[in-house]
Amino acid sequence: MTEEFVRLEIGFQGGQVMGAQVSSSEADELEERLAAGKDGTANLAVEDGRCVVVLSHVLYVKRFARESRVGFGT
Repeated sequence: MTEEFVRLEIGFQGGQVMGAQVSSSEADELEERLAAGKDGTANLAVEDGRCVVVLSHVLYVKRFARESRVGFGT
């Protein structure tokens, strides 16, 4: 079974925004930790490596429901 990936947009204090494709399980874990108000860091496996996110610096996380593309589909 292939793991499903989702697109996230993470907004940080200071105005920086990071976009990444992560596994749905990592996206769920990040959302749960933020909702619980946990401190520390979250490690995310992104498409081209790993990323460490400082949870106390995150202002929002936008999770895209499905991949959207511009143009015609088949």
